[in-house]
Amino acid sequence: MGNEKKENETEIFQQALGDATHKPTDNWEEELTVEQAAEAGKALSTWLPVDNISRIFMLCFFLIGFLGFFTSYEWLVWSFLIAGIFSPRLMGEITLKLGQMNKDK
Repeated sequence: MGNEKKENETEIFQQALGDATHKPTDNWEEELTVEQAAEAGKALSTWLPVDNISRIFMLCFFLIGFLGFFTSYEWLVWSFLIAGIFSPRLMGEITLKLGQMNKDK
């Protein structure tokens, strides 16, 4: 009798709270991974940074690297690589490839 009452109270409590007491399904880890992948895809889908300060830095390094083609300071071309650090997609792709290489070892 006491056990049935406890189960009934638990059901009422879960219905009252709704999603707050949502019990995870058997494959909750897979569902979470799918959601995380979707969010990561949104964040890494753009080549340009989101905030304006990073965009300004990226533009400055890009222009400095571009200037290296037209001056006697060829080493300025390396600024292109520095400009790539500010790109979320480029950094995501590099991190993904490095992670795959380390996973294979």
